[in-house]
Amino acid sequence: MGAYLVRRLITVVPLVVGVVAVVFLVFDSGLLGDPSMALAGRHADTAMIARYDRELGLVEDWREDAVRLTLHAPPGAATGIGRLTFHEDRLTIELPDRTSVLALDSGNLRDVVDGVQAGHAPGQWSVTAEIADDAHEAGLSLAGLGAAQRTGSARLMPGTPLSLAWARPVPALRRFLGDLRALATFNFGESLRTRQPITHQIALRAGPSLGLAIPAFTLTTLLSLALALACARRRSGPLDRTVLVACTAGMSVTVLAFILLGQKWLAYDLGLFPVYGFSGASYLALPILIWVAAALGPEVRLYRTLLIDAAGGGHVTAARTRGLSAAAAYRGHVLRGALVPIVTHLVGALPFLFMGSLLLERFFGIPGLGDYIIEAVFAGDPPVLKAMTFLVALGFIAAHVLGDLLCALADPRLRLS
Repeated sequence: MGAYLVRRLITVVPLVVGVVAVVFLVFDSGLLGDPSMALAGRHADTAMIARYDRELGLVEDWREDAVRLTLHAPPGAATGIGRLTFHEDRLTIELPDRTSVLALDSGNLRDVVDGVQAGHAPGQWSVTAEIADDAHEAGLSLAGLGAAQRTGSARLMPGTPLSLAWARPVPALRRFLGDLRALATFNFGESLRTRQPITHQIALRAGPSLGLAIPAFTLTTLLSLALALACARRRSGPLDRTVLVACTAGMSVTVLAFILLGQKWLAYDLGLFPVYGFSGASYLALPILIWVAAALGPEVRLYRTLLIDAAGGGHVTAARTRGLSAAAAYRGHVLRGALVPIVTHLVGALPFLFMGSLLLERFFGIPGLGDYIIEAVFAGDPPVLKAMTFLVALGFIAAHVLGDLLCALADPRLRLS
C-alpha cells in the first residue's frame, strides 16, 4: 500500500504544474486577449490600463516621468498642436506643419530620446526630449501603455512638456515561474476590488462554506444510501416505486425553486428559520435542508442503480444459498461490491464542499467562498478568480488521489494492478 501511495503522489507534481500552466494561459499570458484591456474595458484611458499592468505584474521598473517631450514653435509661427501616437510598439511624432514626422521603434529608451532630438533644422517645428536620471534602458510606453499591440495618442502643446511613462515588460517565462511559486505557497496577493489579502479572505470565508457544505453533504449521503438500499432490496415494490416517483419529481424542479419556496414558506410565512443573513449556525439550517432536498433525488437514483447492479453478482447468490439473510447480504456483499463507484462519485464532489453552494450562499447572504466567487465575477477581479480556480483544481487532484487510495483499500485488485 505504501508503494501505491508513493506512485500516486508522484503523479500529483506534473498535474499541479499543468494546472498552474492552464491558469497562467487563461489569466496572465494574453493568449485570450490583453488582461489589462479586458479588465479596464474597451473605453478605458491609458492611465487605468497602466495601473492594471502594474497590479497584474505585466510590467516592472515603472517610471512615471521617464521622458518629457516639449514641442517648440518657430519664430512667428501660428499656434499649432503636434500629435504623438503609439501603436504596435512604435512611437510616431507628427508636427503641426506636417513637414516632419518621426517614426521610432520604442524598444530602447535612449534610442527613442536620441531619435526625437535629431532631424530638425532651426526655424522649423521641433521636439526635444529629456530623459530622467533614474530611468534605465528599456521599453518605452506612451502615457502608461506598457506592452506591445497597444494604441494610444496624445497632443503636444507648444512649450508644455508631455510626460511619458516607461516600464520594462516582464518576460512570460518569469511571470509563469512567479505564478508557480506564488500558487504553490498559497500566496495569492491582494484583491483588486477590496485591496485585502486573498489568502486571508479565503480563510475567513471557508468556515461558513464548510459549515454549510459538510452537514448537507453528510446528510445527503447517509439518507441517499439508506433509501437506495431499501429500494434495491424491495425492487419494483410499493416503496421502490414511490421513492422513484418522488426522486424524479425532485429532479424535475430547479434548485432555484427549492430556494424560493423555502424562503417564502418555511422562513417568511411560518417563521421557522431566518430569512436572510448570517450570524451563527442557526442561519445555516434552512440552506442545509434545501441542499438535502434538492440533491436527494439524483443521489438515490444513482446509488440504487449501482446497488442493483452489484446485487446481480454470483457471490451474492452464493451467499444467499448459504442461508445469509437479504439484509446481511446487502450490507456485507452488495454494498461492498458497489463501494468503488460510490466512493469515486463521492470524492468527485469533495472539492465543491470547499466552495460551498454559490446559489445558496448568494440567496441567504452567507459570506462564504461561493459568494466570494460571484462577487469576483461581477467585479472583474482576476487575482481572486485565479486563486479560486487553482484551489478548486487542486481540490480535484487531492480528492482523486484520496479516492484512489480508498478504492484500493476497498478492492485490493486495484492496488495490485
